[in-house]
Amino acid sequence: IGTHDFSAFKASGSNAKTGIRTIYSCEIKPMTWGIFPPSGGLHYMFTIAADGFLRYMVRNIAGLLVQIGLGKRPHEDMTDVLASKDRSSAGPTAPPQGLYLKRVLYDESEIPFNY
Repeated sequence: IGTHDFSAFKASGSNAKTGIRTIYSCEIKPMTWGIFPPSGGLHYMFTIAADGFLRYMVRNIAGLLVQIGLGKRPHEDMTDVLASKDRSSAGPTAPPQGLYLKRVLYDESEIPFNY
């Protein structure tokens, strides 16, 4: 959480001018289901809020968090990967299934036109 250069989490070949973004919050919590939970193991909700995202940034962060959660990488790797600014150090990209945009918030004073 905070303002960092997230270049290690952008898509390979990205043409973003800068990797600097601010993450305001990041939360992982187990999903709770009714009487008919889906089959196939545990499900988690990963919620992240930021001032903007690089292409595949959320999927790449999620991929690393899954590896850390499964014990395949130490938790210190998150800090190390972020500092490296190297996409290849972040590991696999999480699949897009289940990923969706919930809400977009804009400061009305920054919108350059009127409706």
